[in-house]
Amino acid sequence: MGNQRGFSLIEVIVATGISALVVLGTSSLFIDSAKVESAQERQFWIAARRMEFQGIIRSPVGWASIVAINPGMACFAAGTSCSAVSAAQPLKLPVDSVTLDGALNTVGMKNKGDFCNEFDSTNGNSSCPVGINLNWIALCDDANCLHAQPKVMISFQIKETGSGVQVLKSYDLIVFKDPKLESLNEVCVAMGGTLTGTTCDILSLTKMCDPSNALGLGATYPLGFDNTGVVNCGKPSPGTCAGSDVSTGFDGNGGLLCSPACLTASSPINCAGSWSACNPATGKKTFTVTQVPQNGGAACPAPLTQ
Repeated sequence: MGNQRGFSLIEVIVATGISALVVLGTSSLFIDSAKVESAQERQFWIAARRMEFQGIIRSPVGWASIVAINPGMACFAAGTSCSAVSAAQPLKLPVDSVTLDGALNTVGMKNKGDFCNEFDSTNGNSSCPVGINLNWIALCDDANCLHAQPKVMISFQIKETGSGVQVLKSYDLIVFKDPKLESLNEVCVAMGGTLTGTTCDILSLTKMCDPSNALGLGATYPLGFDNTGVVNCGKPSPGTCAGSDVSTGFDGNGGLLCSPACLTASSPINCAGSWSACNPATGKKTFTVTQVPQNGGAACPAPLTQ
C-alpha cells in the first residue's frame, strides 16, 4: 500500500496563515483601488459640474433665470444703481431641477455628482464630501454704480470624516458677464494679480519689495523691471525742481528728473553776406549769403540779384 500520510497540524496552520495573508493583501489592494477610483470619479464630476455652472451663467436663458431668483440682481436688468450690493452676496443657482443656495453653508455634492445639502466643513460628511461655495458681486466704476458689471464666483472644497479641509483652487470658477473684464481678469491673474472692480492689483510686485519696512532698512517700492524681468525696488525721493524747471520723469531710484520749463531766448543774428561786382554782360550784381538770419535778426536783401 502507498503512503497515505495526511497533513500535520503545523502544516495546516502554516498553510492557513499564508492563505490569510494572501486574502488580506488582495483585500487591501481592492480597497485602495476602490478609493482611487472613487477619488477619480469625484474629480470628474467636480469638473463636469463646474463646466455646467459656467454654461448656465453664460447662457442668456440661464442668466435670466439666475437674475429672476436673486432679488439683489434686479439692478442689472433695470439699469438702476447697484451700490447696495457692491460687496459679495450669496448666489442662488438653478441647476437641473434644484436650486443651489449660496446662503447655506451646507450646499454640496456627492462623489457621483448628485447634489446634497449635508456638507459639513467642520466635522466632515463622507456621504456629502464636496462643498460648493456660490457668490456674486457688482463691479462698479463710480460711486453711483449705475453701470455695474456682474461677477460670479464659485469654488469647491472637500471635507471627509477624519480628514482636513482640502480647498480645490484649480477648480475655482470666476465668470464676468462683460467679455472685456473676462480678458482683463485672465491677464491680471497671469501677472500674479487680483482683479478688484476694474483695477488689477498686482500684489506680487509689492511683495518683492519692502513697502512696510519690515526689514528695518527703509521702505522700498517697485519702480520698474530690469532686462530680465526682475522687479527693481527703490526708495522714491522725488524732491523738487527749480522754479524755472518742470519734472519730466523719474530715475532708477525714484528721484525726480527735471528740465528747463522754457528755452532761454538767444540773441538775434542778422543776415550776412556781400554783393558781387556789377556784371557788364547783364548789368546786375548778386548778393551771396554767408549767414542766414536767426532769432528775429535782420533779413537778407530781396531780391538777391539787382
